[in-house]
Amino acid sequence: MKDRESILMKKEDIIGDYCKVLKENYALLEKEDFRIFKEAFNESVNLGLEIIDFIDYLRKKYGEDKALNVIPRSAFLANVHTIVHSLALGLWRDILSNDLPSCAFKLRVILEISVKSFLLDYFIAEVRDEKEREKLVNAFFADKLDLLEKIRYEKRERRGKRLTTSGFFREGLKKAINESFADKVVKLWGELSDWMHITKYVKRALDMGKEAEKGFPAYLIIPMLPFDKSDEKDFKEIAENTKDIKDILQTLIKEWKNLEPIWFRSHV
Repeated sequence: MKDRESILMKKEDIIGDYCKVLKENYALLEKEDFRIFKEAFNESVNLGLEIIDFIDYLRKKYGEDKALNVIPRSAFLANVHTIVHSLALGLWRDILSNDLPSCAFKLRVILEISVKSFLLDYFIAEVRDEKEREKLVNAFFADKLDLLEKIRYEKRERRGKRLTTSGFFREGLKKAINESFADKVVKLWGELSDWMHITKYVKRALDMGKEAEKGFPAYLIIPMLPFDKSDEKDFKEIAENTKDIKDILQTLIKEWKNLEPIWFRSHV
């Protein structure tokens, strides 16, 4: 019983320390010396607000009931409304707890889900057979996810070689939007991937250690630490990545609005 009480106390200590770090780091954001950290925090908040504004746009334009009826049928709307929205709103917490690897992970997932779900809606809109297109449009979005992998597989078969995620993004976005936008997405995908893969992650940690006087950043070992001025470069990178994600999402939303009538036609 004693051991169990001891464990519970440790849990309370951990939670208490976590809240303390959040509060202390939030206070530091108002200091001039920590403006880079504040920039990263603000960008994370702006990304969440961008998604909220888009959902509000749909609700105001079509009404609550009509919007909520259509959202589950569009892969882009459904994923932005749920997964992307949730991940984006959690970014500010990772910033304040000095957990940059989690920030990068969430940004990468947001990018992947947003682009893939947009492309799925785009590919459905491009279906020439009207009956088949209507069938796909009216289906629940989760039932259509396999279609995306089928399209990717067919592209791979035509190429005669493996089609990477970045290659799929480049081909799809080049056709759906334009080449420069596709290049921007692929570039960001590569940057965020450096945080994910073990070989690149370890190399990143060692490279940081060589540059820093105190060794590699503590946040690579444990989160929930006060901001450290020596981490400015990394926070600046996260701030830029987050802004890029917001810009990409804005473009995807703008382009999706061209597809909007296909999903809302029977509800206007």
